[in-house]
Amino acid sequence: MGRVYEVEGKQGISCGVDVWVQGRRIRRIIGQDRKQAEKELKRLEAKALLGDSAGAYGERKIRCLDFAEIYLDHKRATTALTSHARYEKGAKILVYAFGDRLMSKIYPDDLERLRAARAKAVGAWTVYNEFTTVKEMFRLAVRWGYLHRNPAESLKVPQGKYRLRYFTEAEEQLLLAFCHQDIYPIVSLALYTGMRQREILELTWGRVDLNAGTIFLPDPKSKEPQTVFLNEAAIEELRRIPRRPETQRVFSISVWMLGYRFRQACRQAGIKDATFHTCRHTFCSRLIMRGANFRAVQALARHKSRGMTARYTHLRDDFLAETVRLLRREGMEGSPKRG
Repeated sequence: MGRVYEVEGKQGISCGVDVWVQGRRIRRIIGQDRKQAEKELKRLEAKALLGDSAGAYGERKIRCLDFAEIYLDHKRATTALTSHARYEKGAKILVYAFGDRLMSKIYPDDLERLRAARAKAVGAWTVYNEFTTVKEMFRLAVRWGYLHRNPAESLKVPQGKYRLRYFTEAEEQLLLAFCHQDIYPIVSLALYTGMRQREILELTWGRVDLNAGTIFLPDPKSKEPQTVFLNEAAIEELRRIPRRPETQRVFSISVWMLGYRFRQACRQAGIKDATFHTCRHTFCSRLIMRGANFRAVQALARHKSRGMTARYTHLRDDFLAETVRLLRREGMEGSPKRG
């Protein structure tokens, strides 16, 4: 139910207790005596067992803001770092709306009003992302015994229209032309491989095999080891990068500086509404438009589900239709006139 933890400070190592009592988290420093901290922990746990800690249907009383903290701790431990911001935004929406109200006192009509209010303030895709998190929070609250019933079970959150932004070939050439030398190889690698920003910035030379043309990723977003395959252009780009004796990292630039340089290049190239992740979308889109097998694209993009890859499939039909129209115009211009 609780735990004793240690903190190193100016006076040495102190012991504290971290325990939930009647829906409230108690986290305090006791002193340097661990036995005293253990004694206090047992006292608080007994209080939790004997006190009025149970609500209706045997559920445990807990405030919305306290449960949000538990939920985010769970997501930090089980999901990729790049996804945390999305979960934090959804949890904050719930906390801003209900604060210290008990989770058991949040009802379906409360959530419907909150969803309607957010739909007036932000776009459909933002609402979908926020309330996907909200719905998951209530599902887990039921699973973990904090609630008996799920007030978000009937909440309908239509998925917004997903806008798939990718670079045209002209935009790609312009972008690379304006890239600062610090980020040129990073952007190139993202376009050639579809690697995510974190995967590239955390890349070490020990994971790169230029002879085999592969990069090994021990901890990607899916939490399963994966292999990235390199084409000749990516291999040549990596060969040109000098190795530094003081570090095994392939790239030493910070996330902030990469973002700054990338936005600067987009602005100078006249490219709007693009992020670094657009490079990954471009990689997948090009494969689809050039007729690559669906399953091969899924494997190269390292998508866990077919649905992630399916977002790109309509591009091939659009590309082929535009090509046919182009060929028809050229054919008509070059055809002999009738007499």
